Amino acid sequence: MEVAAQPKAAPKKIAIGIGLIAAFAVLIFTVPPALGRDIHPMILVSAFILVSVYIVLSFEFLHRSSIALIGAIAIIIAALAFGSIQAEESFEFIVGAIDYNTIGLLLGMMIIVAILAESGVFQWVGIKASKASRGNLWKLMLMLCTFTAVTSMFIDNVTTILLMVPVTVAVFRIFRVSPMPFILAQALASNVGGAATLIGDPPNIMIGSAANIDFNAFIIHMGPTIAVSFVASLFLLRFMFRKELKAQVQNLEQLMKEDERTYLKDRSILKKSLGVLFAVIALFVVHGSISASSHR
Repeated sequence: MEVAAQPKAAPKKIAIGIGLIAAFAVLIFTVPPALGRDIHPMILVSAFILVSVYIVLSFEFLHRSSIALIGAIAIIIAALAFGSIQAEESFEFIVGAIDYNTIGLLLGMMIIVAILAESGVFQWVGIKASKASRGNLWKLMLMLCTFTAVTSMFIDNVTTILLMVPVTVAVFRIFRVSPMPFILAQALASNVGGAATLIGDPPNIMIGSAANIDFNAFIIHMGPTIAVSFVASLFLLRFMFRKELKAQVQNLEQLMKEDERTYLKDRSILKKSLGVLFAVIALFVVHGSISASSHR
C-alpha cells in the first residue's frame, strides 16, 4: 500500500514563512537589549526556536512530527552550546524532562475516546441536535457548542474537535450552508471547556502534575471562571456570525427523516466505553482524597 506523500509547500508560502521567521528573529534578538533587558542568550534562542516551529507548523512546510523533532533537537543543541546542560548529562536531562504522567493520561483517554467513537455516538449527537434545531442555526450552534464544551471538560479537547468536525461538515452538506462558523464556534467552545478541568487540555495536565493540583481543586477554582467565559463566548459568536446564522437551510425534510439511531453501530461498545469513561472520571474525583489518606 502506497503512503500518501506530504504535499509540497508553494514557493510563495515558503517565502512568507521565512520572512516571518526573519522578522521575529530581529524582534527577539534586538528588542530586549534595546529596552535594557539582560536576558540569557539561551532564553532568546529558545524563544526563537519555539516561534519558528509554530510558523513552520502554520505554513506546513514539513510533516508535523518532523517539525517537532527538529525543534526539540535544535533546543538540545542550543542548550549544549550555551552550557545550560553538559553533554554527559544530556541524556538524563532529556529523560527527566519527559512528563510521563501527561503522556500516559493522554494516551489512556485517547484510547477510550477512540473506542467510544466506534460506537457512532458522535454522529448520533450531531444528527439529534440538527433535528432538534429544526433549521434554526443559532439553536444548533448553541447545542453543538454546549456539547463540545462539556465533552472537552472530560476528554482531550483536540480529540473532541477531531470527532465533531466531520459530523458538522456532513450535516451542513445536507443543509447546503457553510460549516465554517460552526467549526470555529466548536473550536472556541472546545478550548474554553477544556480549560475547566485537569484532564480537558494537555497544558492543564502538565500544570496539575508539576504543581500537584488534584482534579477537584482544579475544577473548583477554574469552573466558575470558565462558565462565565463560555457564556461570554456564546454572545461573541452570536454577534460575529449574525449574518451567517440567518442563512436559510435546505433539505430540512431530508434530515428530519433521518433515524439517528441507525448511527449507533454498536450499543455494547457504547455502554462499556461510557462505563469506563465515567469510572475514570469518578476515580479522578476521589483521587485527591485517596492520595491524602495514603500520605497520613
